[in-house]
Amino acid sequence: MGFIRLTACENGKMRLSRLLMILLCFFLLFPALVSQLQTVNAGSYYYRDHGTFMADFKSLASAYPSLISYETVGKTVDGNDILMFMIGNPAGGRVLFDGAIHGEETLGSELLLDYAKWLLTSNDPLASQILSRTCTLLIPGVNVDNFNYIRVNAHHVDLNRNFATNWQNAGSTDPTSWYYCGSSPLSEPESQTLLKVFKTYKPDFYVNLHSFGGAYYLGSTYGNATYYNMLVDKINSMSQSRAVSPYPFYWTGGAGFAITDAARLGITSFLLETTSSTTIPLAGIPTTILPKFIPIAAVLSQESESSGGTQFRDGFESGNFSAWTGTYVTPGETATVVGTLPYQGNYSAKFTSNGTGGFEAAYSYESVPTSLKLYAGGYFYVSQSGIADNDDHFYFIKFSSGTNGVAYAGWRRTGGVDRWDLVVRDAHGWAIVDSNSSLSLNKWYRLELYWVEGATNGHGELYVNGALACSIRDENTTAFGGIDQVRFGLPEIYSSGPTTVYADFCRILGAPPWDPNQDGKVSLQDVSIVTMKYGSNIGSPNWNPLADINADGRVDLIDVLMVEIRFGEQYA
Repeated sequence: MGFIRLTACENGKMRLSRLLMILLCFFLLFPALVSQLQTVNAGSYYYRDHGTFMADFKSLASAYPSLISYETVGKTVDGNDILMFMIGNPAGGRVLFDGAIHGEETLGSELLLDYAKWLLTSNDPLASQILSRTCTLLIPGVNVDNFNYIRVNAHHVDLNRNFATNWQNAGSTDPTSWYYCGSSPLSEPESQTLLKVFKTYKPDFYVNLHSFGGAYYLGSTYGNATYYNMLVDKINSMSQSRAVSPYPFYWTGGAGFAITDAARLGITSFLLETTSSTTIPLAGIPTTILPKFIPIAAVLSQESESSGGTQFRDGFESGNFSAWTGTYVTPGETATVVGTLPYQGNYSAKFTSNGTGGFEAAYSYESVPTSLKLYAGGYFYVSQSGIADNDDHFYFIKFSSGTNGVAYAGWRRTGGVDRWDLVVRDAHGWAIVDSNSSLSLNKWYRLELYWVEGATNGHGELYVNGALACSIRDENTTAFGGIDQVRFGLPEIYSSGPTTVYADFCRILGAPPWDPNQDGKVSLQDVSIVTMKYGSNIGSPNWNPLADINADGRVDLIDVLMVEIRFGEQYA
């Protein structure tokens, strides 16, 4: 055997050579290392890898086979299974929770496992009630390929910027960005899987879990504000009764968010940021996060079991009118749910008039608690209009007080041109105003009707595709009292020939969005909410969804103006 002997000089040269090589490698690899550090720093060594985590979840199904099962609901980019667990009563109301839509945010996944254990093992009367009456659906890992690693999926797409609603304003179009929204809406198999679950299982409620971004939860502006506020009151009350501090609640338009696509399918949806801390150990989740989460899960479960959410949630995706109070048609007219021309989802409502009577009607209606202000809307498509002469008209939305109409939104021919028409009952009869813009057949329009009762400041407003088309202001609108019914479709048709209207995603909302703190008046506080967040968007550190008045994912001059022009108005 030979020996190699190095002199001190040679030894120094080799050390220098190694040092230079290390430095060269460092400079070559530094950008990639920084990039990786920046992406994985939100991931946590506190939590388990996907295999270990799922093994624990599956063990619950083995231990309680009569109460919990699971199935594969989709595949990831890399072909891994996306699993959904079903706990409780299969015939009960359905509440869906998911975790790790952002791969590094697995605290939410671990929370869902602890929630499942609480349901199955705690003997808490509340848990027993949920088990017996609710079907709890859990998808604990959406981003399986990068679970507990990095934010994006295997295509480097931020999955919570990849959904269809307002996708063009979601995240970034830069494929290297950690907020990359994908090449097209729903381009990723993981987001497609969630959409399929929304449509197949039709949960009453959906909660999308995140972590490390704060401690609050968001409601979708595509849902019903009145109903959300009622739910929040119940959650706050239960939190207090269980001696925990409730999460603060805010609103979001959620460009490209999972909850916005769910909300547009009629599912009352929330995004929950569980905590701002990055140092909560695995063993600490049951004592620090779970107690704050249980009131949210429990209230939604109780609402679901009693079908409390159906009053405001059905966009005709049930395939019928079962979620509405009822329908009404005059002889010769029809009201049906069809799959031929939906605006979103698989179904829309179709209302037809044969045009043979002076007055005709075909509509679905919802009875609501008597309200002195109401904000409602929907999408409407006219494939056939029977309007032929001046003053021929029909309406898409009608607000009623008892048997009396108090506000209408529709089409009317004036001066030989068909225009948007707003009608409000005042102290003397009817106040009528038409838009300056003309109309088109075979086109979807988003209509919103707003009405306020008042002796001197009563008014009505009609919005078309988010822009004010008609307004009637400073009227006495107290003649018939508050609104107790909303009608969608063709609630009134006068002197028109055969007419066909499609309606979809009809919503009964609450206070208008330009009152962001929802206190019934537009004040300096509302202006401050918007102006302090001017220039921010959903990805900004200082983002506040309350400031995004028009729900387009950014706070800009339009949001400021929507508040400023109504400054001083009272809505309560």
